Amino acid sequence: MNQGNLARKSAETQLEIGRVELEPWSTARAEWIAMVERSPDATVFHTCRWIESILAAYRFRIYVAALRSPQGAMLAGVPLAQSSQFWRKKLVALPYSDFCAPLEDEPGAAEILMAQLAAKQGLPPIEVRGFDAPAPWHKFEMFQRWIVNTEGSAEQIQQRFSRNFRAHIRRAETSGFVVERVDGAEGLRRFYELIVTSRRQKGLPTQPAGFFRTIAKGMGDDAQIWFTIHAGRDLAVEFALTHRDCIYGKWMARAHDAGTGATEILIRKLILSHLGTHRRFDVGRTDMRNKGLVNFKRQHGAEPSPLPYVFTPDPPGNISSEHVTGTRALAMRLWPKLPRPVAEGLSAFIYRYLS
Repeated sequence: MNQGNLARKSAETQLEIGRVELEPWSTARAEWIAMVERSPDATVFHTCRWIESILAAYRFRIYVAALRSPQGAMLAGVPLAQSSQFWRKKLVALPYSDFCAPLEDEPGAAEILMAQLAAKQGLPPIEVRGFDAPAPWHKFEMFQRWIVNTEGSAEQIQQRFSRNFRAHIRRAETSGFVVERVDGAEGLRRFYELIVTSRRQKGLPTQPAGFFRTIAKGMGDDAQIWFTIHAGRDLAVEFALTHRDCIYGKWMARAHDAGTGATEILIRKLILSHLGTHRRFDVGRTDMRNKGLVNFKRQHGAEPSPLPYVFTPDPPGNISSEHVTGTRALAMRLWPKLPRPVAEGLSAFIYRYLS
């Protein structure tokens, strides 16, 4: 027996665990909410608000894979949404989330949960984002999570920006760019218009407008939409989420002719508007092969940490939407040529399968 198996066996004996079961969201909901509230590792993507927002948006079946003690206490758990990849079902923790690792109440419980989950018979393929699990899980390490430290004074925070980043902010100020928060229906309408236009130019589909409305409604005060504006025109936008002491930059778009500093001045305003209440700005997942985006995140003071994705029994053919080849690369070149109504109709159909 190898050391990993010995460690798991020892941990199982110590924890006096039962078996992992997939429990319907309606059954496990209250216990999961309580686990999230007491876990220091819980993120916005673990919250009931987020889970039920994506449930409302796409009607996924949501489960909690729960590891319980013989007395019935939940020792560890991970939410899983059953979604589709055209021809097959899959379980994902979680769709439209950069990461959603298992949470645990006892040290080692998450590892035991993952080992049992991989061994469980009769399940569709499983994907867990942001957790390092050993074989038989297949691990991929091309992603990094980038976080800006937003503690300190406004001056201290801005000193963490690169010299180039600060120069772009000054240029934006000189050009008369302003940043405003616009929530509600008006903010969503303007956000959707800019993100659709931006993503089409890059050859990328976009979730339908109803998806973003559902997320904004479900997340309530934890959802914010910020714009860089010049002469009445929206140049850049950030759809952000907040949870505990962290701001999450979830969706960002920029007009192709926005000019220097439109994104940089928006990021500064978003950070400084939460000064003293939020200690981190999570600027999301990036494929480390995407050198341009990696460099941009470094410029606004973000630091990376590993973000492994694990799959069982087999990984899909394409994992990263930031690094595509073959048929997908060809589709990206053709996408901007489609009439917008056709592109939006196709986006609404296929985005359910790109979760």
